[in-house]
Amino acid sequence: MKLTAFTIIICIFAIVGLVRLLQRVAQDGMALRSASIWIITWSSLAVFSIFPDLLNELVAAAGMEDRLFFVLIIGVMGLTAIVFNLASRMDRMNRDIGLVIRELAIANYRVDKLKPDSSGASQRSSGPLSAPDEAIGNDVVSMRPHSFDHGG
Repeated sequence: MKLTAFTIIICIFAIVGLVRLLQRVAQDGMALRSASIWIITWSSLAVFSIFPDLLNELVAAAGMEDRLFFVLIIGVMGLTAIVFNLASRMDRMNRDIGLVIRELAIANYRVDKLKPDSSGASQRSSGPLSAPDEAIGNDVVSMRPHSFDHGG
């Protein structure tokens, strides 16, 4: 193990990056799950800059000859895992948003049905959609404007 000025600079850079990341997690409330890949990246950079022989042992254990190729393969695998994780989260959020929008449309429809008209009588019909527990079909056309809506 030979420590040079360059390896010390890389280690200091990695430690500063790790400390700033942990401060951001603490202050901004950044999810630890989202920050985990960066924690691993900064930590491994610090460790492998001080102990490069450890990287050589990992490369030999993987049956490869070139350290750069090993690091690139690990990087591509990590990025693939991140993309898969983000795609899964996005699909789940799209399903949740669709569910919330449907529930909001049903609630708005029911509120509009119960709103009294100008004579003071309720607009509630005696048809099949009059029961609040029944599901509605595609007859929900538009939503009422809300105070949080703004034009433009």
